Amino acid sequence: MKSDKPASHRRSAVTRPYGGVTAADRRKERHDRLMAAGLTVFGANGFHRSTVRDVCTEAGLTERYFYESFKTLLDLFNAVYMALWTRLNQHIQVARDQVPPHLPRLAQTEAAVAVWLNFLSEDRRRARILLWDAFILHDMERPTESQTDTDRDFSKRLYVLITTLFPDFPALGVSPESLAAGVMGALIYMTKQWVQSGYAMSHDEAHKHIMLVLKATRALYQELQAEAQCDRP
Repeated sequence: MKSDKPASHRRSAVTRPYGGVTAADRRKERHDRLMAAGLTVFGANGFHRSTVRDVCTEAGLTERYFYESFKTLLDLFNAVYMALWTRLNQHIQVARDQVPPHLPRLAQTEAAVAVWLNFLSEDRRRARILLWDAFILHDMERPTESQTDTDRDFSKRLYVLITTLFPDFPALGVSPESLAAGVMGALIYMTKQWVQSGYAMSHDEAHKHIMLVLKATRALYQELQAEAQCDRP
């Protein structure tokens, strides 16, 4: 792993206030600048074309202060990744809470997909990190516990959605786990194609195409139910 902390680097032990600002507040301010710089550098160059020096130059800090907050460049990437997922999930929860309770469960999914697309289109740096580098790094490196929990949470939400919307799939010979994995893959790769095209489709068109996956699943569900009904004596 590149850019690991050199042995000569040591964390700052300064604790006295300076200019009325405490040492803890100064460390937080430097940490926040590094996080912002990480989003910019990773979002523009990708992880494997980025260095600690790139991040420090963007943040206007020396490498000494980088190692005050992070052990390696990968640690910074993981922190930026988790911050993006946390923010995205907060937006999704707000959107879902605003859906009137009398509407079908699919309406909450439509709201979540709209937030997902907006989050990635309003800042392309997010798409580079969440849709490309994160998947590459998760395959090459051992993911952190938080990343694993994030991936499981995403899969679990889709599984719950499938089993809620289509509760009879197991009895019809369809695995909800496999179907949820397929829906997740479709969501990721359709979004990647949209981003790679330079957002050639409008937001509404991209949203419509992603929702077609679930609507097609609903049509299949209804078809299998009808076939099972006809087979009954």
